[in-house]
Amino acid sequence: MTISESKKNLRFKIRSILKEKYSDEKVRLQFSEEAVKKIEDAPFFKESEIVLSFIPLGTETEVSPLIFSAWKSGKKVCVPRVVSGTFQMDFYFLEETLPLESQLEKGAFGILEPGKDLKKLELNDSLKDKKILMIVPGLAFDRKGRRLGKGKGFYDRYIPQIKKTECSLFTAGVCFEEQLQEEVPFEETDFVLDSVVTPSDIFTAR
Repeated sequence: MTISESKKNLRFKIRSILKEKYSDEKVRLQFSEEAVKKIEDAPFFKESEIVLSFIPLGTETEVSPLIFSAWKSGKKVCVPRVVSGTFQMDFYFLEETLPLESQLEKGAFGILEPGKDLKKLELNDSLKDKKILMIVPGLAFDRKGRRLGKGKGFYDRYIPQIKKTECSLFTAGVCFEEQLQEEVPFEETDFVLDSVVTPSDIFTAR
């Protein structure tokens, strides 16, 4: 079996598991809250200056509370927006003084995205040495920091770009227990996370 076939099979398996258990919003929110608390208590969150989060869709971990925690700690928060017609994305700053829902609109793939009128995070020298935490979604992860996304490659493209700014980037995947696998199929173009967070534990990958 090729790596591509292994990824396809694992995506199907995990999607089935998530649909069966986490379509129940109460269950999803309960376990999401535990994972979020793990992140809030972690040094990599407390020490960060900018948090790059995501707006969850469907059965993904509900990480939106991290936005408000970050604001309370004086951090800046950005979420991704797909560049129309591409498999590229940019991150935009959310405004603490505005209601979160008023800053979001339905975009690519039905995901809520920041409005274009918000300020874009520019990948330039202004980020040098900035402590940036990126919370990364995915379908499956392993303890080595390997990740299986949905197959579009958005994060695989973005992370090398932001690293070129010489910022101090820390990447943390977040998932439910069932998404943590013994081993995730891996290719050279895939990136390795610094840590993986579940509702019960944090795994430091490197």
